[in-house]
Amino acid sequence: MTIQDQLYDKVTAEYAARLDEIRQLDPDQIINKAHEIDIKADLLMCFEAREIEGEYARALVACDKPLDCIYRQWFEADSSRHMDALQVCIERQAKELLEEVGRGYEILERAEEIEITI
Repeated sequence: MTIQDQLYDKVTAEYAARLDEIRQLDPDQIINKAHEIDIKADLLMCFEAREIEGEYARALVACDKPLDCIYRQWFEADSSRHMDALQVCIERQAKELLEEVGRGYEILERAEEIEITI
């Protein structure tokens, strides 16, 4: 078994254990953990390819809970970029909606000019 296989087995077991813990929570607490579940599932997909270099894989295998450590690292690094990306999406959608409304007014104005009832 390669070190990458060992790492994959370890993070898979860690993820399954964490899901078991979360299943014991009340529904509101489970909802609050949805983001963690989703990101850790994405991280598992990264490990499926088993492309982590040997030295890095050994370091992660030596970690008690590598998946959780990586998740916390990602959360700290990504939280501000995530919020920035959401803000950009909000602004883009608002702009698109304004453009649609503007096109709607243009159509109404043209219809009035040629006396079409809409």
